[in-house]
Amino acid sequence: MLPILAVQKYITMQVYYKKEKRTLTPLKAQQILAKHGTIISLENAAIMLDFLYKLSNLSVSEALKRAKKTPVAAPPINTNNKIKRRKNESC
Repeated sequence: MLPILAVQKYITMQVYYKKEKRTLTPLKAQQILAKHGTIISLENAAIMLDFLYKLSNLSVSEALKRAKKTPVAAPPINTNNKIKRRKNESC
C-alpha cells in the first residue's frame, strides 16, 4: 500500500501532466510487468509510468541541449571535379 503522501503527489503530477499524450496506460504496464513475473498495483504502475515519462523527457531535453552545443561536422567537400576512370575505360 502506498503512503498517503505518495498518492497525493501522484494526483498532483497527473493534473500537471494532463496535456501530454500518453499511449501506455497503468493497466497495460501492470499487464506487461505481470507477464514477466512482477506484480504491482495500479497505483504503483501509474507512479512508475510518471517517473519513466519524466525521465524520458529529461533525457531528450539533455540530448537536444548537447546537440545544440556541439555542431555536427559537415562532410568534406570534394573539390576534385575529375572523375577517376580505370585504365581500360574509354569515354
